[in-house]
Amino acid sequence: MKVLSAIRHIHADAVGKHSVRGQYRGYLNTAGIAEDSRTATCGAVRLYVDKWHWQGVRFTFRSGTKLAKKTPEIVIQFQRPSHFVFRFYLTAA
Repeated sequence: MKVLSAIRHIHADAVGKHSVRGQYRGYLNTAGIAEDSRTATCGAVRLYVDKWHWQGVRFTFRSGTKLAKKTPEIVIQFQRPSHFVFRFYLTAA
């Protein structure tokens, strides 16, 4: 609950900067779908957690009806930390 309550609020005027929605290719050719339909079939949102140890970490959530992968996936991309808690030394091999 602490992490969920620390998710940064997205102001209404910034929703377009942090999210996207769309339709999968071929959706408008589906039987029973109006050719001018604007119904979203997929979307993504980028969120940030306002806690020091998550500083600068972007969480991206994607969902849709016709995504290429049907499995949940977590991708972690490590970056150099803003500071080191412990001093360490690299030695040449």
